[in-house]
Amino acid sequence: MSSTVPVNTVVLQVWEALYADETSKDLTFVGSNGSVKCHSCLLGVTSEVFKQMMLAPMKESQAKIIELKNYSKESLAFVLCLVYTGQWTASPVEEAEEPSLEMLISTCAFAKTYQLNSLCSWMISKISARIDRHTFLEVLTRAIEHDIEALRLAVAMWASKVPDQHPHTYRRDVPKKKHPKTNREYVSRRLAKGGLAPEIEFELRAMFPDASLSESKKRKLL
Repeated sequence: MSSTVPVNTVVLQVWEALYADETSKDLTFVGSNGSVKCHSCLLGVTSEVFKQMMLAPMKESQAKIIELKNYSKESLAFVLCLVYTGQWTASPVEEAEEPSLEMLISTCAFAKTYQLNSLCSWMISKISARIDRHTFLEVLTRAIEHDIEALRLAVAMWASKVPDQHPHTYRRDVPKKKHPKTNREYVSRRLAKGGLAPEIEFELRAMFPDASLSESKKRKLL
């Protein structure tokens, strides 16, 4: 997993300057809604996949253009900012607000696909810390979509925790004594309620085979 280490300000400033220098960038990522540029040499040492793209006699290496239409321009810029500077933003005047969960998951998927292993581990750590009763279905859905086994495991680990450490996720209109005391109980109730996508229900039942069935499912079994 990722770790935090002190970095000399001068070193960080050099990488921030490199990230900001558009004139020396020789590789273009074309996203779904625009493009961003970067240094091919940096991508080569960061990702074995991109390194092989640049070395092989492919159109990507000849034109120095890589189409990544599954990702937005904003997502690609976010990834590159992290690769260059290790920060959400390379601007010293911008406040480094926490990125959205969607942005973290998109970055994790990109890092997994293109083998930026350290970045992938870092994103998994950040996403895992944000899993709660409001977000676990979103995280699990995207983990299945992108086949990120570590995120599926993170959801399972969250669901096994007792008690839930996020009292703000309780509904105020429900008496406190009726709130599920554990995340596992919450997941079981959500399964019983039904209405989940088949792949999500299958995954949750694989995690918790003893979870209760919804009334409609019971009737079908009978």
